[in-house]
Amino acid sequence: CGPARRWRSLTPYLPVRHAKRQTLDEYVSQDVRVELGYRNRSQEVTVSRLSPDEGLPDRWALRYRRRRQAERLDKARRGLGLQLDFDKDVEGPLLLGQLSHFGYGLFAPCPEADWAS
Repeated sequence: CGPARRWRSLTPYLPVRHAKRQTLDEYVSQDVRVELGYRNRSQEVTVSRLSPDEGLPDRWALRYRRRRQAERLDKARRGLGLQLDFDKDVEGPLLLGQLSHFGYGLFAPCPEADWAS
């Protein structure tokens, strides 16, 4: 993938860590920054959750959950659609989060011409 400043989820992002008295946005932002650090990528990023209705068919990310056997299902970490905005261009591909080695957490560059905001 060519360089881009904005990246959007193609597959659900599955958080790796447990939330510790944080809002969902704080939790996901911190999780993404740690994942980027593991991959020697820029951690100067703004993380936004995508609405399930933002061009994502069938509320796709909400169907996926990551949980351990000892966890109750209501404590499972749901898959999320994310948008990552970096302060400078970042080379791809970007695969982040739990089970990224199986294709989860795949991000694609979003051309500037397609930016709605």
